[in-house]
Amino acid sequence: MNRATSAITSVQCIGKGKDRIRYEFGNKASVVMTNRRNWIVNVEDCANNPYDGHTLAASITGAEKITKVTVVEANVDKSYRGHDDKGTAVIRNKIGPST
Repeated sequence: MNRATSAITSVQCIGKGKDRIRYEFGNKASVVMTNRRNWIVNVEDCANNPYDGHTLAASITGAEKITKVTVVEANVDKSYRGHDDKGTAVIRNKIGPST
């Protein structure tokens, strides 16, 4: 094993079959920011390339634990359809609100 591969042991294939890029390597992360001032309040490392919607509950819980503030509304993109959050926060995406 050469020096470059021994230093990068946790890189995974996170994207396959895209038109312009055959394979994409790296690690998926979930970032939680405030709505008003864009402060980053939580970052989660997502092992094993989970579906985006399956990371939402852990991200919201982590942000609430760090800030001691209950999340009331979360604005997410389309990849969070079918999310796993069962809390009271209103989840808004490009399709429309869902709870």
